[in-house]
Amino acid sequence: HQSFAHAPVHPLFYRSDSLYCLALTPPIVPYCRERRVTARVVEEPEGFLGSGTFVKCVFIGHPADLRILREELTALLGSEVRLVNSSPDHLELLPPGASKGAALRFLAGHLGVPLSQVIAVGDEENDLDMLREAGVGIAMPHAPEDVRAAADRVVPSAEAADLLALLAEICPERFG
Repeated sequence: HQSFAHAPVHPLFYRSDSLYCLALTPPIVPYCRERRVTARVVEEPEGFLGSGTFVKCVFIGHPADLRILREELTALLGSEVRLVNSSPDHLELLPPGASKGAALRFLAGHLGVPLSQVIAVGDEENDLDMLREAGVGIAMPHAPEDVRAAADRVVPSAEAADLLALLAEICPERFG
């Protein structure tokens, strides 16, 4: 709590299928509206933050502020957590084994689909593991450089038609 208590960020906490915040600040309201969720305001932050684990925490803020927070949280928590950006202004704090790559492995195994036959599309750091796990990882053109570098292919432009054309090229029997 000390790492973000005075930082210019807006934290959200996912716990037990519910979303919590310390205050309904202007950045939190559109976040909730876009995801069609309601955030419950925590009346006693100290008790709440010390009373159990979270599925994930999301910090909304300016990218420069999030970089500083990330450094502080990494120094404080190390490998106990996983920190990834899900957008330039969203930093997620997750359990160490939680990733889209792990979810993709689980889902493919559950469905009996070899990962070599899976196509994944991503555009942010939180998509890196998924792109690496998939048989074909596709990055969107606006993705950060490390995401584009990890992908097998990059969509030429942000146009939906270009993504569809690339999918048709890779998998003509499904998208052609």
